[in-house]
Amino acid sequence: MLPKISIVTPSYNQGRYLEETILSVIHQDYPNVEHIIIDGGSTDETKEVLDKYRSKLAYVVSEPDKGQSDAVNKGFAKATGDIIGWLNSDDYYAPGAFHTLSKAFENPSTYAVAGYSILFEEDGKQLKASPTVNKERDLNYHLRFPNINQPATFFRRKVMEDIMPLNINLHYLMDRELWLKYLLKYGISNVALTDEVLVYFRLHKNSKSVSQDEKFDSDYATLLYSLAKHHRLSKITELLASRYDLVKEYVPSFSSYPDKETTIDMLRFFLLKRGGLVYTKKQFDYAKKAYSLLDVPSYRFMPEEEKALERIKNIASSANWLHFRVKRKLASRAK
Repeated sequence: MLPKISIVTPSYNQGRYLEETILSVIHQDYPNVEHIIIDGGSTDETKEVLDKYRSKLAYVVSEPDKGQSDAVNKGFAKATGDIIGWLNSDDYYAPGAFHTLSKAFENPSTYAVAGYSILFEEDGKQLKASPTVNKERDLNYHLRFPNINQPATFFRRKVMEDIMPLNINLHYLMDRELWLKYLLKYGISNVALTDEVLVYFRLHKNSKSVSQDEKFDSDYATLLYSLAKHHRLSKITELLASRYDLVKEYVPSFSSYPDKETTIDMLRFFLLKRGGLVYTKKQFDYAKKAYSLLDVPSYRFMPEEEKALERIKNIASSANWLHFRVKRKLASRAK
């Protein structure tokens, strides 16, 4: 018998896309699936779509909630499947995805399965996004930046029970915290990869992934703040608090933490990836201080970080904000 797959879809005012999401589950032609939709009390056409397909859905509720994390937690509490996935209401599964998953989970030592996703825009532009895990890299690499291709990553139920619930005070990177908890508990050896595209991820002007970069950064800075605080890195926590709008209500729920050196490497990676993108004096001051405080010259950077490292070195070598702006303008004219 094929394993039961539970799909949880949090929804709020995405009625224009929701039917495509639901149909992508129905058209899998997979006989053992339950689709659970937790709607936050939408005021658009969502109700009509839900009513149309209610007989095809295992569970539906439409009521106010505390955000996406809360909705997913509610859905997981209703899920009874062996395999758990989470699909947002503006995305949809690729044909055959569930049969691919079922085969990948045949090995009992597989705890999670990661596949490809297609990021697409309304004008037809597409980009193929890699799976959550790169088996050519070790666990330290994945801990350094615990990014998850969330809609294309699926877990065994027993694993989800260990790492759930999602933190309801994180509204943008709750999945990254979840993935970090997984990595700390299980590592990467029990993650199976598939070369198949499992999901299509929609990018549009109202999607979180497009419109709210600074809030993503604040969520992740909040997570890193808690890790730094755990290791009593007080100067680093002060610096993060001076730069980012931290989520004051956030309370970490880790059963174990990355060690101190790994935490510092996570902070260095974040500095190179986002801290070097400087457009204001506040951002400049943060990057310059962080370069020294995190001892970036000692960082064992990866080849793909080389350009970001040069950006942050340029900031660190600038006497002040005005000096940096002059250097940047001269460099721009020279191109």
